[in-house]
This record gives sequence, structure tokens and C-alpha cells, in this order.
Amino acid sequence: MHEEKRKQCFSGLIETLEKRKQHDIARLQAELAHCRSVLKALKKVSTQGMSKVQSAHHQNRIYLEQRRKVVLVNKLKALGVMVEKRGRPKKEPEKTYKQTHVKFTAMLKPENLDFLKKLKKQGDIVNISAFLDELVEKHRQSMVDSSMGNPND
Repeated sequence: MHEEKRKQCFSGLIETLEKRKQHDIARLQAELAHCRSVLKALKKVSTQGMSKVQSAHHQNRIYLEQRRKVVLVNKLKALGVMVEKRGRPKKEPEKTYKQTHVKFTAMLKPENLDFLKKLKKQGDIVNISAFLDELVEKHRQSMVDSSMGNPND
């Protein structure tokens, strides 16, 4: 019986801590949003008409807001919240271009190369490598299809 009471107290404590954590996350996110808006407004202000002292004061306010933003982001990260989701997501290694393609240098007749460049310039093909790769794939597929159709091979 004493053990059940202890478990109830412990689960109640965990619920309280979780609610407090969610409240802190919401508060920090609101502060971060406000900090970003203040920082944006400060950066928009023109400093041309300001004296040196006013300009220095303005730069100091920007610096302090930037530091405040860094502190808020670090606090949110400590609570397990990802704040900055910038940039392109990383590709899985097997899906990268270098993993699925092999570099190959070819010698083409000048008129064929000029023709390929003309097609690319006109927008008929996206890029020469992809066009040649597709052309070889079609040829290879037609060879497979023709060998399947001929049982004597």
C-alpha cells in the first residue's frame, strides 16, 4: 500500500514537471519571437542621422538583443526543442548523385557536341549528361527487349 502511494506521488511529480517544462518552452518561444521582432525592427532603423553616441547606443542594443536570442535558443535546445531548421536537409548517402553515378569522359565529334549544346540552350534537354544517360538506357532496354523476343540467341 505504501508502494502504491509512492508511485502515485512520483507520477504526479512527473506530470507536474512535464507541465512546467511545456510552460517554460511556450514562454521561451514567445520571448524568442518577441526578441526576433525587436531585432528586426532595430536593424531596419537608419543610423545616418544619429550622432556617434546614439549610433553606438543603437549598435549596443542590437548586440544585446543578438546575445539574448542566442541565450534563448540555447535554453530551448537544452529543453529539447529544435529552434533553427535552416538549410537543405541532408540526403542519405546512397541517394547522392556521386553514389549513383560514375564520372566518364567521352570524345565527341564537334558537330555532335555543338548539336547537344544547341539542344540544351533551346531547353529541349536539361543537361547533356542526363540526356546521354537516358539515351544509353533506352538503347540498353531495346537490346534486352530484342534478345527476349528472339529465342535463338
